[in-house]
Amino acid sequence: KQIVVDASGDRTIEQFLTVFEEVVNREKIEDKFRPVILNSQMLSKKNIEKMKELDIVPSFQIEDVVKNEKQLICAVGKNRAKKCQPYSLMKKHNVDFLIQSGSLVHFDFFENLKMLMTKSKLHKKASILTVQEALDSMIITASNKAFDGEQKGTFETGKTADFLVID
Repeated sequence: KQIVVDASGDRTIEQFLTVFEEVVNREKIEDKFRPVILNSQMLSKKNIEKMKELDIVPSFQIEDVVKNEKQLICAVGKNRAKKCQPYSLMKKHNVDFLIQSGSLVHFDFFENLKMLMTKSKLHKKASILTVQEALDSMIITASNKAFDGEQKGTFETGKTADFLVID
């Protein structure tokens, strides 16, 4: 079982979190759903804390901030755009997150990895991810949340791989 919700915007995310928590408590649901909220670029600190409490994973579309910064500012304004991709808050609160691609046909793993480690002009003071943190968000967290953690996600004998690095 898995719940995946596309809830763009901090207010939409807050509404979903409220409803999800009410349903889980009312129905006394104890199953682990590994819920994911897609397009979680706009997260408040309060929502990050609630997502951690409810074990909900945010998923970010990194291209929106790093490549499409001007369009983002036009869409939501500069102050709100600065809150996009709150990696430093994710790290501070120890919240796992996923990276999603905006492309329906092409996901460039290495390009997305590079974007996770790049400061944009808008986020001059924001902390960027280390290589290990970026890899974890794209491989380990993704495998666990897709129920593939036993077979993928780490470099271990017997596990399958989606790509191969040759030095």
